Amino acid sequence: MRRGEWQHPVPGVVASGTLMSVWDVLGAALLRAGPDAQVSHQSAVQIWLGREPRSTLHLLLPMGVRVADCRGVRYHQTRLWCPPAYRMGLPLVPPDVAAAQVCAADDLNEADRRALVTGLVQSRIVTPAAVARAAARAPHGRMTQVRRLVEEVLAGAESGPEAALWRAQVEHRMPVPVLNHPLRGGQRSIDGYLAPLRAGYEVQSREHHAATWLADTARFAEILVSDAISLLPVLVQDIEHRLEPLLGEIESFWRTRAADLHTTMPRHVPPPRWRP
Repeated sequence: MRRGEWQHPVPGVVASGTLMSVWDVLGAALLRAGPDAQVSHQSAVQIWLGREPRSTLHLLLPMGVRVADCRGVRYHQTRLWCPPAYRMGLPLVPPDVAAAQVCAADDLNEADRRALVTGLVQSRIVTPAAVARAAARAPHGRMTQVRRLVEEVLAGAESGPEAALWRAQVEHRMPVPVLNHPLRGGQRSIDGYLAPLRAGYEVQSREHHAATWLADTARFAEILVSDAISLLPVLVQDIEHRLEPLLGEIESFWRTRAADLHTTMPRHVPPPRWRP
């Protein structure tokens, strides 16, 4: 063999070729860990979502099976072992377990944790109730951050920005909207809805709505005319970069709507607190 045609993607595993994809490294990491290894944490969630796993790869092993971390790969142990599920021929922790692991992850910020877990929920790969059951086993030291995310998906959040905006309204003691409220037998839904005011908001992003703005405009008009519900468009970039002013605008929208209906502003009612 000519020089450079052999690679060591992980210690103890030799592969031929000069270019190694993340899938090659993942296969080598599984081979190194032995037959009980499962892809876990955010790596498993990304694969469940049909994406290529990014950054550090995470694998799970039964308690007592020790494999040292190496460049680009982290190995975890668990006492709560369960059989793997399979996608693309790879052994993965089940999606509810992977979601709970991400809730408790120590190497992801809150926005990234929200994006992954709500992605599983929105894709109907896992239910909020299943996430909550699995998260009840999260490490005690991580329970505060786990509780926040579990409460958000139980409230109905199906995207990270929806969850972040809902959390901000709760913490500012504003009226708390119902998330993804169904209309007309579930054919449509509203991202955030206050029933006493027959008003709500829709979270819009350039990434997901740039190509559908005509359809979105028609849908907004249909909801206004057919359902008599006033809607406020809310931009994802405002949630991410100007949250405080946005909260003021939403509260002003609620107050104006209450005045138009000659009714009182709904009071803040704290949502149920999730307890594992």
